[in-house]
Amino acid sequence: MSHSVVTETFHNPGGIKTGAIVRRIEPTSLSTLVCFTEPGGLHHVECRIEFDGENPFDWTHYVMHNDDEFVERDHEQSDPGDVVPSFAEPRLVQQLLHSGEPELSFTLLDEGSGQMRPARLVHKGDEVGLYSEDHLLNRHRVVGDEVIASDWNGAGSRVVHEVDELLDGLDEQVALRVRNFLKS
Repeated sequence: MSHSVVTETFHNPGGIKTGAIVRRIEPTSLSTLVCFTEPGGLHHVECRIEFDGENPFDWTHYVMHNDDEFVERDHEQSDPGDVVPSFAEPRLVQQLLHSGEPELSFTLLDEGSGQMRPARLVHKGDEVGLYSEDHLLNRHRVVGDEVIASDWNGAGSRVVHEVDELLDGLDEQVALRVRNFLKS
């Protein structure tokens, strides 16, 4: 896996574009920015996960922060062997798509709370769904082995290839944070 940047427009449950998701994917790290406006103000979170290689199960450390919170955690020996931070979901989806298998089971770790729960990704047709306790959490529409759009339990995102299209119509606070993330 080489270095790449994936940009997605973010849409609220009503379908209105309110933000962006940007991922910097490198062989040994995944950095993610999620930034959008909502009725209560600006939502902004960044997460960086370090890996020993390209396998999402071989993560070593993560840092997640927003304007009010900073969480840092190492992958502990006492963790379940199949535990993966939730922000690594894109890597898990890629692993499932490349495997040719219909399903991938694992333990999902919520970076903010530290809570873990059983989860599975299911690939059926042109969709990969994330399930936990038989509840569908997220859905990813795929073409071949690429995710082109996602449903995040009501909100949605769509991959775009031009920064101008990503930033078009965004609140200036969101656009500034996206520009800064892309520069770093």
